[in-house]
Amino acid sequence: KVLIITDRIELLSQTGGTLEQFGIKPYLIRAGSKWIKFESQVFVAMCQTLRNRLKQPMWINWLKNDIDLIIIDEMHNQVFNHLFESGLLKNKMVLGFTATPKRTGKARQLAIDYEEIIETASVNTLIKKGYLVSDDYSGVDGVDLNGLKYDKLKGDYDEKQMFDRFNSPKLYSGVVDNWLKIAKDTITLVFCVNIEHVIHTCEEFNKIGIPAKFLVSSMSTPKEPEKGAEQGAWTRYEERIRLFNLYKDSFGKWSGERTQIINQFKKGKFKVLINAGILTTGFDFPAIETIVVNRATSSVVLWMQMLGRGSRISKNKTHFNILDFGNNASK
Repeated sequence: KVLIITDRIELLSQTGGTLEQFGIKPYLIRAGSKWIKFESQVFVAMCQTLRNRLKQPMWINWLKNDIDLIIIDEMHNQVFNHLFESGLLKNKMVLGFTATPKRTGKARQLAIDYEEIIETASVNTLIKKGYLVSDDYSGVDGVDLNGLKYDKLKGDYDEKQMFDRFNSPKLYSGVVDNWLKIAKDTITLVFCVNIEHVIHTCEEFNKIGIPAKFLVSSMSTPKEPEKGAEQGAWTRYEERIRLFNLYKDSFGKWSGERTQIINQFKKGKFKVLINAGILTTGFDFPAIETIVVNRATSSVVLWMQMLGRGSRISKNKTHFNILDFGNNASK
């Protein structure tokens, strides 16, 4: 019996769909799944749902005694660490799959949990064999990254400092201008620094009549500090309120429920989808023609993940465009 574990709802549905093409009907373990269909041979689980279920003896016994093989998709992601740390995978056969078998910063290293690495094929090999398309790269040098602080814990540049460098009217208009020159009317996925950066970039596209929408993590109303709190707490609260109001005002115009926005994008209702860290993995839309990297990263893993969204093969697709605004290819 096989358990496939994933960390994205989009990946869960894709995994189930692919299995069913081969005549395999998996039992899906996601929010709302309270019971185990013991007679199933293949299970596909959302990582967080599985974590919550494994607090109950019935689920622990099922994993220990019923499951023979565990497959972890996008295994570089740290959300799977708890499975190894719990000891429940001891003496289990575990296969982890990823295009980027690397972790940076102070992350738990993969060698702690995996004994062997098997490289099946390089990117160049996959391109030559027709499983991926090559890229047409355009580097746009518009941001001074000298002295940008490195966050050792996250293994990448400091988000706040990076946003300060990218947050200017000239750079927002520069992204749109270059897109019009190089990749006009192509199906485009844009990666930005944070929520505010996403919203302003989306606003810039819409300002000149290019339909664009965005996806970011949902935001809830910030809680007011308690009476007598230090001035710094109130300053942070006011900043969170400002960002929340920006998010709330923009959400109805250019965003919405994740599945709905992705479906609209795939159906061609709009051509430019902008996000910050939401669609780096677990999002498979082969028709994407252009990847705009409107940020800098020192992470090879993140860089490869972002570009991977555009490298899928699709009908009449000979290549995909890369518009790099963070001087990333030279790092």
